[in-house]
Amino acid sequence: RHHAWGQLKFYQLVNVLPFHDQQHTEQLIAIREQIQGTSTTPTPS
Repeated sequence: RHHAWGQLKFYQLVNVLPFHDQQHTEQLIAIREQIQGTSTTPTPS
């Protein structure tokens, strides 16, 4: 649930960004993908 809240916060952050700031948006997307990649990776138990 906390992760979903983080996702919502992220999308809200992106929505308030200027549309012309595409490079910065792409950087945020790359960061998000890195975070998702690590979070979706099953942790060794």
